[in-house]
Amino acid sequence: VQPFTKPIPSTAFKITLVAVRSDTDRLLHVNNAQYLRYCLDHAAQGATTSAYATFKGDLGSYKLKKVAALFQGQAREGDSLDVFSWEDEMKNNTLKFQIKRGEQRIFQCTIEFYADGREQKLQSML
Repeated sequence: VQPFTKPIPSTAFKITLVAVRSDTDRLLHVNNAQYLRYCLDHAAQGATTSAYATFKGDLGSYKLKKVAALFQGQAREGDSLDVFSWEDEMKNNTLKFQIKRGEQRIFQCTIEFYADGREQKLQSML
């Protein structure tokens, strides 16, 4: 996974959160899995508040197709984190996310959903 080359769009949906103790590992860094949770929670809020053109209502009704993540830094309990998301202009049904602590980029991911909102069924060839 390569870092995003374009800046965060000015129209990106943004929330700010504070990392809490339960988000951290035994070294008191935010656990890597929490960053993905932050993104999914953020996207769910964006979908219910009409922040996106494609995704509306309950994000849980959209089936995940692919997730690509890049860990770029660390956060600790009490850190204020800005979570940004926007729709990928080059790839339909895809959201991009960037998490920053101040000006430092600490996590990015791209989440692609199935186009028809339903997980594709595999047909047995037996």
